[in-house]
Amino acid sequence: MLFRSASIKKEFKKIYASEYYFDHNRVAQFPKILITDTTKTQYLFRINKGKEDLSEPINEHMPESKRPIPFENIIYVGDGLTDVPSMVVTKNSGGHSIAVHKSGSTKGLNVCKKLLGAERVHFIAPADYRNGSSLDKKIKLLLKSVITKIEYNKELFECHKNNGLKN
Repeated sequence: MLFRSASIKKEFKKIYASEYYFDHNRVAQFPKILITDTTKTQYLFRINKGKEDLSEPINEHMPESKRPIPFENIIYVGDGLTDVPSMVVTKNSGGHSIAVHKSGSTKGLNVCKKLLGAERVHFIAPADYRNGSSLDKKIKLLLKSVITKIEYNKELFECHKNNGLKN
């Protein structure tokens, strides 16, 4: 509910999140849709394969070259242990993972440090999404890396195509 009212909502094509049933006083009573560690990885593959409609099957094989959003273009930011499977899938598939923690939370910082030490994430940072924060800088660095790789692959493709090596 909070994210849906966030000012950046308009920047997203699709949002996968838990949903709650609210009573007439706008108090959450129970979850309508619950996103678990397992469903988070399912949504990653939905994004990767371009199968955003929940009625579409995602377990059929799709060659990497046919997937509209390669994992190497995905940046996963998570703040809890239920994010670990998605962080690992993203990282091991060539994408980028960041574990975030609440500023001042020793427990959260320790969890993040363990994830970093176990090479389950690339970076850790306080969950401060403001411009200029440590997290902001890391995300922008990763975005530059993704964009540069896309531009490189485009130029490589064009070079081969212009020299009769691609159809």
